[in-house]
Amino acid sequence: MTSVTITLHIDAKHVSERGGVSWTQAHPVAIDLDTLTPRARALAEAVAQLPGKRKGGGEIMCEHRTKTRRDITPDAESWLPPERLDEPARQAWARWDIYRADSEVPPAEYLEIQARKIPPEWRIVCGHAIGLPDPAPVASSQSAGEDDRLTPRAVVEYLATRHQRHIGPSTWRSYAARGQAPAPVGHVGRESLWSPVDVDAWATGQWHADRS
Repeated sequence: MTSVTITLHIDAKHVSERGGVSWTQAHPVAIDLDTLTPRARALAEAVAQLPGKRKGGGEIMCEHRTKTRRDITPDAESWLPPERLDEPARQAWARWDIYRADSEVPPAEYLEIQARKIPPEWRIVCGHAIGLPDPAPVASSQSAGEDDRLTPRAVVEYLATRHQRHIGPSTWRSYAARGQAPAPVGHVGRESLWSPVDVDAWATGQWHADRS
């Protein structure tokens, strides 16, 4: 078993029926990397690189799979050295959901959900701490970049940003269940996963055309 020990939770406040208040201290948890999808595995490895006791919630450096700094950075030519213009574009991610110490969601499932929040065109590279040099890319970085499947929540964010289509996760699930949207291509925990290619085809009308 290959594992990392990381702290993902935050402290949770409990209020008893009698009005008493207590606090649950978050503790490090061991994550079996072999049970995770490539994307979640890379996220766990990147979290393990972060400094400090509470590693969860830190920034994760991601790299665009196709676009360069020149493509994404405004006026890049005016301030970036020429030799860096064609490097892959990089961006830090830290849109973690709150994960309380009393949550019933297992840590591995939490990591899977968070990993799918990172847009599929960005691959996880390493942990990122302001003021410190970035460490070497995590071992699963490359394979994580190829694992681009989307949860329902990631699907609706993808539709909104890529196609200006605005629906909710429950609506997407309902469409898929009724055969009005593509079927999932896999599952992770309790979540279904969709291919971005299928989502693109649905948004552009090609999926419906192919079925008619």
